[in-house]
Amino acid sequence: YARVGSGRVTHRIEDLFINPLGHRDLTLESDRALAWGGGLTGGMEIPGEFRIGYDVAYHTLTADVQEVTHANNGPADPSTSFSRTGSGVSGELSWREYQAAIWIARPLELDQMKWIPYLGVKWSRLTLDDDDVRYNVTDTGGAQTLTVDASADNNSPWGVVLGFRFVFDRRLVIVIEGHELDDESVIASASWRF
Repeated sequence: YARVGSGRVTHRIEDLFINPLGHRDLTLESDRALAWGGGLTGGMEIPGEFRIGYDVAYHTLTADVQEVTHANNGPADPSTSFSRTGSGVSGELSWREYQAAIWIARPLELDQMKWIPYLGVKWSRLTLDDDDVRYNVTDTGGAQTLTVDASADNNSPWGVVLGFRFVFDRRLVIVIEGHELDDESVIASASWRF
């Protein structure tokens, strides 16, 4: 299968030392951009009307930085907490995810609809890169341009997945899926089979 959509990237970096500003919590926000990916999914029936399934996928998105926000880690000081947008910000944020899952399901038939609840285990390798992010700041030393080049990976690649797949008239497929990996997330999608 293939997926095409749009999305945004937010990268929060805690307690980053930025010379000459000191330690700051930094948040980088991207514009909306094209997201795409692809994968392979399948399954087979096992005794007791159950089904075992798998999914292997890759997703990616690269977007221009829209906003950089600093938060001061020390006592509240408005002069050291700020946000930069527009022409004062440049660079890219890139998000890539490789994932694999295996689950067990029990399909249920209801008139023209098939309802498939499933539970499984998921592995995910997520990489987030900040490529040459530049932004302007003004401090007591005058105006200057700061640069951030950083990357991050997920801390815990294994997690639980719980989902529900609804198939209407063998063509329309709606999926609602919850993940428990580094944090909790819910994904909803719809597809049409030709």
